Amino acid sequence: MKFLFLLLSISFLTPLFAQAGKAEGDTLRFKTTVLSGSYNSDWEPRNRAFQALYNGTLEDNWNHKNKTHGGKLGVDYYTPLYDNLFSHLLFGINFSAIGGKYPMSRYGQSQVHNGKYSGGYRQVEITFGTVIDAYRGLRIIPKFVHRSLTQSLKNEVDSYLFSATSMDTFSGKEIYKSNATLGYFGLGLEYDLSPNLTVYFDSLLYSNLLVQSNGKYQAEIKTQGFLSSADNSANTLMRHSYSEGNYKVSGNRFLIGMSFKISDSFQFFITTERDTIRTKISNPIGTNVTGMVSSASLGFDGQMDVVNKTLYEKLLYTRDQRIISTTTQLGVAKDFYF
Repeated sequence: MKFLFLLLSISFLTPLFAQAGKAEGDTLRFKTTVLSGSYNSDWEPRNRAFQALYNGTLEDNWNHKNKTHGGKLGVDYYTPLYDNLFSHLLFGINFSAIGGKYPMSRYGQSQVHNGKYSGGYRQVEITFGTVIDAYRGLRIIPKFVHRSLTQSLKNEVDSYLFSATSMDTFSGKEIYKSNATLGYFGLGLEYDLSPNLTVYFDSLLYSNLLVQSNGKYQAEIKTQGFLSSADNSANTLMRHSYSEGNYKVSGNRFLIGMSFKISDSFQFFITTERDTIRTKISNPIGTNVTGMVSSASLGFDGQMDVVNKTLYEKLLYTRDQRIISTTTQLGVAKDFYF
């Protein structure tokens, strides 16, 4: 409340020529934003279920470690329509990325695995819309948004296997990637509290509009280490696991914020945003290859699992999950008039 009171006080005391947030004539607006908040990946519940049933290990939940940070860059172009109701057409392109590092552990019978997920998701949005001057100081902005999403997580894992006489160590790398594109119907509202202070609401309401979601996912795990043996020979264990399939998304996003115009062409804004992306995997195909090389016999022993792994993925990966991010954002915008 104190912050809002301060902005209101400054806005009434500082005369400016243009309204905050409102485009005048041909306007090119550059925006940059820093953000911080929380991020939950859809791979977290999928991996937790798969590790428990297929590998016999329990993975802890990293929800309480899900802090994230990132930024946005964008350009919007407003071209006038010279109409009393429909004032401008809007064209925009925006790039954003969030990410972080998320420690995790897995526990099984006589085994412990420690790792750290790192990564997040990126998105590119292309916007087409119109600005409607609905009432004095109130603008409604319906729009179509084409959204491209890419999620990438990497996990470096150290594994320890215990027996009565020894402890074996392994190192591994896990990579999870997914991407999808889709179309949204979006709606924005802007209201000028004063000539230089605007509150606004923005949303992506209906997904898979005009552009239906389509995409792919890939999950790859590589592990290597040494096993102890009774004859003290060196046994190298290697494992390669791979999975891929279709990946579709839907969802919505809501944002509420405040924009304060500090000069004729320069704005400062603060927002809070909730982004929910529902994900659906279909037609997964998985393979798991394990091999061991023994220095004593100079031989190689290996096995491959396709059927069981694919069935487990069909059962566990295809359940609907969500990517959820909640962030607070601070940004600035610079207008260029033509």
